Amino acid sequence: MTKWIKAGEIAKSWPVDEFGWSIAPIGLEWILAGARAKFGARAKVGARAKVGDWATVGEGATVGEGATVGEGAEVGEGATVGEGAKVGDWAKVGEGAKVGEGATVGARANDVHFLGYADNFAIVLAQVDGEPFIGGGCKWLPLAEAIAYVTGRPERAEVLDRVQYAATIAARKGWVAKEQANA
Repeated sequence: MTKWIKAGEIAKSWPVDEFGWSIAPIGLEWILAGARAKFGARAKVGARAKVGDWATVGEGATVGEGATVGEGAEVGEGATVGEGAKVGDWAKVGEGAKVGEGATVGARANDVHFLGYADNFAIVLAQVDGEPFIGGGCKWLPLAEAIAYVTGRPERAEVLDRVQYAATIAARKGWVAKEQANA
């Protein structure tokens, strides 16, 4: 059973700088002393989770047990970062979005789409500067590399299905791999 830290409530008592950022006090396990962050009301953080400096966790958002929200990352209103998931530095998880348990979202990622689980890995599609990336388990790869990584690996057949689905979504959104953009 997850022990929830009511970060939105706790942060109300912290000092605030001239720009509206709450400043974390000494002695909290889930955020460094002196780190600046913003937490919406009803924002919750699970036990053993870590929230980075300059991070934002929106109204009603949850950061699961053992999850990490990187420096400058944004977790939108009502969004969920699953248990053990990792959101990279300066990444943006939009309003109501889900990052599944154990998923990885790399640095500077935007437009996160949780595509479910395949072969026991959480699969996430996002874009970085218009280029599609796939997070699967601990891996964070450009879409073309992800396709190459799982192609021809029968033990990763379900992941390949999800990655091919991700390619369809990326194409509809106009996200283009760097090698395609340079061609």
